[in-house]
Amino acid sequence: MSGGAVTSAFSQFAWSRRLPSRVAEGAIATALSFVLGVAIAMDARLTLLGLAAAAVGLATLRYPMLPLAMVVVVASVSGRDGAHLLVPGAGLPVLETLLALGAGVAFGWLLSPEARRMRLDPFAHVGPWLPAAGWGIALVLLHASGDPISRLRDAMIFIYPVLIALALATASDWQLRRGSERWAATVVLLAAAVALIGVYNQLTGRTTVTSSGQLRALASSFAPPLFAALILSLWLRRRRWGDGLALLGSAPVVGLLLVNHRSAYLALIVAFTAFLIIERTQNGPAGPKLARLLVPASVCLVIILVVTPAGRAGVARFASITNRSDPNVVDRLQLSRSATELTGTEWLVGKSLGTSATSFADEQPDETHYGVHNSYLSALRSGGLIGAIVLFGPVMLVVLRMLRRRRDPYVQPLLALSLFAMVMTGFNVVLENGYFSVWFWVPLILGGRMVAPSHDASVTMDDGRSPAGLQTSTHGA
Repeated sequence: MSGGAVTSAFSQFAWSRRLPSRVAEGAIATALSFVLGVAIAMDARLTLLGLAAAAVGLATLRYPMLPLAMVVVVASVSGRDGAHLLVPGAGLPVLETLLALGAGVAFGWLLSPEARRMRLDPFAHVGPWLPAAGWGIALVLLHASGDPISRLRDAMIFIYPVLIALALATASDWQLRRGSERWAATVVLLAAAVALIGVYNQLTGRTTVTSSGQLRALASSFAPPLFAALILSLWLRRRRWGDGLALLGSAPVVGLLLVNHRSAYLALIVAFTAFLIIERTQNGPAGPKLARLLVPASVCLVIILVVTPAGRAGVARFASITNRSDPNVVDRLQLSRSATELTGTEWLVGKSLGTSATSFADEQPDETHYGVHNSYLSALRSGGLIGAIVLFGPVMLVVLRMLRRRRDPYVQPLLALSLFAMVMTGFNVVLENGYFSVWFWVPLILGGRMVAPSHDASVTMDDGRSPAGLQTSTHGA
C-alpha cells in the first residue's frame, strides 16, 4: 500500500469519527516517528537496512527490472566479492536474493491486466529457458545429496537464465531498445569505476601473482564490464557520441591489462574482431568510419603494450597461453578431464548435485567449491547431456538468430558482448554464480528478445519512435 493510500484510509477513519483529518494524520505521523526513533536507538544499522530493503521492495513493484540492474552494478564494481555479500540477519547471498525478488515480482506482474494491455507474450520470452530451470529443479529433488544449499548452488547454473528472462519479459521490445540506449552510458561509467579500482589496487600493492609470475590487480570477473565499455562506446558513437567521447568511453578497456587474464585477452580478440567485421560489412560507406578512431587508438595501445610494465606483463601473459607446463593450465586441463569422468547414466543426468559442501555462514571465499573452470563442462557434469542440451540449445539458437539479424544496430553490440562472455565461459567459473553469469545471460537474452519473431513492429525500427498502436507504458523500462 502506498503512502497516499495510507493517508486516505486514515482520513476516512477520522471523518467517520468526526475528527479533523489533519489531527488523525498528525497523530499517525507522530506514532510512526516514535516507532522509527525507538528502532534506530535499538539497532540503527539493522533499521536502516530494513528501510532500504523496504524501499527496494516497493520500487521493484513498479520496476521489476530494478533488482537485475542492481545485480549488474554490484557485479561490475565488486566482482567475485559480490558472491560473498550476504543479506544481514538472513544469511542469504545478496545477488541471488535480488534476482529471485525481481523474478517473483515480474511473474506476478506478467499476470496482471496491465501486462495484457501491453500485449506482451511472456511465455515466448521466458519459455526457451524453462526446460533448463525445470531440469535443474528436478535434479535438486531427485538426483542430489548433501545439504539443501549445496544442492541448490549446483543447480543454479540451470536456473539463472529463467530468473533474468522473467525480469526482462516485463518490458516490450521497443522499451528494451530505448532502455538499452539510455543505460549504455551507465555501463561505460561503471567500467571506468572498475578501471580506477584496478589502478588503486596496483598503486597500493593489492595485487596477486599469476601462475607465470605477472601481477594482477583485478580478477577475471571484472573483464566483461571493461570490454562492454569499448563496444558500447563505439555503438554510441554511431548514434549520438562523437569521436572524442567514444575514445574516452573506450579507455577503460585498457584495464584488461590489470585483469591480466589470458581468456579475457582471447575473448577480446574474438569478439572485437567479429564486431569490426560486422561494422564494416553491414553499415556500408554511409556510416561513420571507424578507421579515424581505431588508428590513433591502436597507436596508443601499442605504446602502452610496449612501454608500460603492465602492458609488457600482459603480452607475456598472453604469450604463455599455449604453455602446457604452466601450473594453471595443467590444473584447468585436469579439472576439465575430471568433469568428463562420467559413467553409465551419469552421461544422461550428470553426477549427483550437492557433493561439494557450500556455506554462506560468512563472507570469506568458499574454497571448498572451486569449480571446473569451464562452465560448459560444468553443466555437463551437473546435468548430463540432457542438461547441456536444454541449457545450451537455446543459446546456440539465439546466437544464430543474432548473426542473421546482424544488420540491426541494436543487435551488433549485444552479439559482441555475448561472444566475449561465451569465450570466457570456456575457461572460467562463469555460469555457476550470479556475479559472472549476469554478463553472459543479460546480453544474450536481450539479443534473443530483439531477434525473436514478434508481434511488435518495433523490431524493425532503430530511430527511437514508438510503433503505431504500441502501448508505451514506462513500466519496466
